Amino acid sequence: FFMVEKQIAFTKTDVTGEEEIPGAHIEVKDENGNTVDEWVSTDESHPISGLEEGKEYTLIEVVAPDEYVKAEEITFVVDTEKTDQHVEMQDKQVFITKTDITNGEEIPGAELTVTDKETGEIVDQWTSTTEAHPVSGLEEGKTYILTEVQAPNGYEIAESIEFEVSYDKVIQHIEMMDAPYTTIQVNKVDSATKQAIVSKDFEFTMYADEACTQVIKTVNANQTDGTATFEQDGFGTYFIK
Repeated sequence: FFMVEKQIAFTKTDVTGEEEIPGAHIEVKDENGNTVDEWVSTDESHPISGLEEGKEYTLIEVVAPDEYVKAEEITFVVDTEKTDQHVEMQDKQVFITKTDITNGEEIPGAELTVTDKETGEIVDQWTSTTEAHPVSGLEEGKTYILTEVQAPNGYEIAESIEFEVSYDKVIQHIEMMDAPYTTIQVNKVDSATKQAIVSKDFEFTMYADEACTQVIKTVNANQTDGTATFEQDGFGTYFIK
């Protein structure tokens, strides 16, 4: 007489299914919630210990590797066939880009955070570079807030972006765009001589509408050179008088 024993091999891969991802903390629990095996993934598959034929188990990613999203739990049953089984869990990635709204190029130097919407906890923070950033600490099915804490020099801080990590095993891309500051200088000059008027106090007001009823901001004169300067952070058409 002889007894044939089978194996259940586990692999932790990226969304291509081709590359093993090391560094994931994995647990396998039985129907009663007891842990029957746990390990940290490597670049090779893991033969799961403590399993019995005919029973159901839950595969849990306790901690995902850096730069990857923690995957949803997987339930599997050990069948009674005398052939090895294979269980695969894929980790996706979420990339964030910080770009210039005028040309789409990556902007380095922005201080960014990603916060769990439910708990308010910061799960990742970094300074943007010229390449997209793979976010760490995310979980599938959860909602997060992307916030620009500090914009690069010459740019206005962007509005926060709310996003949800889908269950789809595809890479997600989130883009946050910054608008550069625009400086508008008004010169007050004599209509005849075209010389700057510097002897009098004056002010200019910027409006959003041609009828000049919707005030955006008012700037006092610079009596040294006869100019008024607006630091405008949005693109569009404006009216000054």
